[in-house]
Amino acid sequence: MRKSIFSFSAALLAGLLFVGCSPEKVLDQSNDIADAAETASDFAAVETAFEEVLDMVEKEAKQQGDLNGFVSTEQAEDRSCAEVTISRAAPEEFPVTMTMDFGTGCSLSDGRLVSGIITAVFTDKMRESGAVFTLNFTEFVLDGRTISGTKTVTNNGLNGNGQLTFTIEVANGLMVYPNGDEVTFISTRNRTWVEGQDTKFETDGIEGLQDDVWEIDGTASGKSKKGTAYEVTTTSPIRSEVACRWITAGVIEVSTDAFDKDIVIDYGNGTCDDQAQITFGLIQRDITL
Repeated sequence: MRKSIFSFSAALLAGLLFVGCSPEKVLDQSNDIADAAETASDFAAVETAFEEVLDMVEKEAKQQGDLNGFVSTEQAEDRSCAEVTISRAAPEEFPVTMTMDFGTGCSLSDGRLVSGIITAVFTDKMRESGAVFTLNFTEFVLDGRTISGTKTVTNNGLNGNGQLTFTIEVANGLMVYPNGDEVTFISTRNRTWVEGQDTKFETDGIEGLQDDVWEIDGTASGKSKKGTAYEVTTTSPIRSEVACRWITAGVIEVSTDAFDKDIVIDYGNGTCDDQAQITFGLIQRDITL
């Protein structure tokens, strides 16, 4: 996910001067806000990249047999421009390894460019309580950014509302930009399947996948491109929809030692678009994802 860093206009600086700030203080404040925006953008970019990767894997896995199982060792139909292979020790047995090989590069249906390999190992069918699947990457590049680390998903079974819940952990998460800039990311999140749980590819076709919606909360941490350490807390669950590549709703707070205020990212009210809003103190600005 790409985010643009906003800059402050001369009018804003003039307004701050008018209320009595010295030029030096105005410059310090504007630099702080720009740095805060960049830290928030770096986190949002790496978080969304790891979420996009999980969506790719889940969408493919759900098309293997009965939505959450694997029925053969044959190469799967080429979906999302990857060569997909399934391997298992014996028929009907787990663990199962699914490999998505995007080769030296191909374009997804929404225009994203992908190359390299994602490997997912499943201990059981995805809908079975206690099932775990783990994602790893080999020279995997998404829109020019190299993604590495390990993402582990554990099925915790049904909650009190009859919804499947999962724990999702990212260890040693790293996103490297073409110019060598790096953003690190680790997280522990709770993921609840709030819509689309009763439909599946086997009976409902592609619509049975596109109607899936998740709510996510939990914590994360890492370092921005400038090396600023950040910690993240979800204050309103993040809404992730398979049919939309962007996070569509939710609020998070990003705290760092570099600033005396938290940075708030508001992803909106559910509309599928590439816009979010950050708040830093009394300043609010829209950013493009």
